[in-house]
Amino acid sequence: MEELAKLLDQISGYVWGPPMLFLLFGTHIFLTIRLRFIQKFIGKAIKISLERSKEGEGDVSQFGALTTALAATIGTGNIVGVATAVASGGPGAVLWMWLTGVFGVATKYAEAVLSVKYRVTTKDGSMAGGPMYALERGMNAKWLGIVFAALTAVAAFGIGSMVQANSISELVKETFGISPWISGAIMTILTAVVILGGIKSIAKVCEALVPFMAFFYVGGCLILLIIKYDTIPQTIMLILSSAFTGQAAAGGFLGAGVAQAMRYGIARGLFSNESGLGSAPIVAAAAQTRNPVRQALVSSTGTFWDTVVVCLITGLVIVNSGGWTRNTIEIENLPPNLKASLETQKGYMRGSVKFENIEPSLKVSLAMAGAWPKVRVELDKLSPDLKAAVINAKIIDGEILAFDKAAIDIREAIAKTDAWSPTGLKGSVLTKCAFEDIPTIGPIVLTIGLLTFVFSTILGWSYYGEKASEYLFGPSVITPYRILWVISVMVGSVVSLKMVWDFADIANGLMAIPNLISLLVLNKVIREETRKYLWEGNIDN
Repeated sequence: MEELAKLLDQISGYVWGPPMLFLLFGTHIFLTIRLRFIQKFIGKAIKISLERSKEGEGDVSQFGALTTALAATIGTGNIVGVATAVASGGPGAVLWMWLTGVFGVATKYAEAVLSVKYRVTTKDGSMAGGPMYALERGMNAKWLGIVFAALTAVAAFGIGSMVQANSISELVKETFGISPWISGAIMTILTAVVILGGIKSIAKVCEALVPFMAFFYVGGCLILLIIKYDTIPQTIMLILSSAFTGQAAAGGFLGAGVAQAMRYGIARGLFSNESGLGSAPIVAAAAQTRNPVRQALVSSTGTFWDTVVVCLITGLVIVNSGGWTRNTIEIENLPPNLKASLETQKGYMRGSVKFENIEPSLKVSLAMAGAWPKVRVELDKLSPDLKAAVINAKIIDGEILAFDKAAIDIREAIAKTDAWSPTGLKGSVLTKCAFEDIPTIGPIVLTIGLLTFVFSTILGWSYYGEKASEYLFGPSVITPYRILWVISVMVGSVVSLKMVWDFADIANGLMAIPNLISLLVLNKVIREETRKYLWEGNIDN
């Protein structure tokens, strides 16, 4: 399993190398220029998106299509994805993620134009569309449509199911101490109940759930920013400077270069808003709309809300909290002998060194010196007596142990085991550290927010994967695919987060390529549709 994890990590790094970043971000910029900065119509797009009247042929309303797409996009990317980007790429990753959203509005718009223009009516009377149909009918490249559909059907299990389930099971365990098997089973049952009803059932649930979850989570973030309003200016300057100069090893963070900030910011930006991925156009094709451009404007608001607003707020909260520095040691207040020992460690740089680079014996000394007020403890690795002592001392919350509050003998015993590590910067745990600034209810607000985000994303992506499979094998595959989807929710709840994220990154990158090709090749079609309906004032026809 360890070897597989290493392989996935290497493949992920290759897929998300400079060529992919250039292709993705380059497409965003190209379409922005080609469509005369379509982002300036975002106000009109929001107004149209809020209209619920039936406007034409389709399976669901424009609002239903938007909320289903938002359900799939506003998810762990807004919480775990932002946290992962900051942890791996430094504060500067927030700016690159935000810029991916700003320019990605044009790409999301373009995808929807092609999806609605080239959609078809299936034998059962429902609508079907997406990049696979644009590739087949617009470019006469059905083989490329097959490639996209195959990648989407498989990738959906990563980005839309396993990553989502893994994130919520981790946070529920951290907050309430509930086993991933229990939380996973609950999510699995709820998922099965909804997706059996198809797109109309999914859209109905999303129309009610998405507005609630977005306002609930954003409200919590705004409270955090108000609590620490005095440090917001410094936080913004740190994000801006780190994006173009890299983050030096200061304030306890070992450092991240510009390339890392760009890579993780853009990669997580795509994971979050899916602009360029080709997924959201699949549900856009099911919308009741008068013309392709009208629905495309509605679809473009998904990227605006997801990344330009929600991801930005999350990024500000995480960086402003300072929690992203907690997997390194600030040695300033340590005894001279420990300072000297740390300076000899691998990766030491200007006052900081990563936990994993410290020799085991030195970790024990540092723990005893109070370098980590809180540590993550795997209780199952402790001896029965020590495990009982830790539990009886009431110093542990989930997997987080208040190390500084533990008795000396307990601290000594724990420090000599391999069952502990500092509270790391992994996924939702980092965001949880920030939400702890809201007394008592902070972690609960985050957990409820992520729970609703995850569940809605699982629903939205089940439709994407289902339609991709239908394109490949016909309607008979829908039921088996739904069954596999439900199973994947359970599997994702109990597997390694790192492996799941790498798998999702690889799948995202590969499925984006055929879609980006269609956008570049068919850009004249997109521009002509825009001219016909938007620039000439025929948007309501």
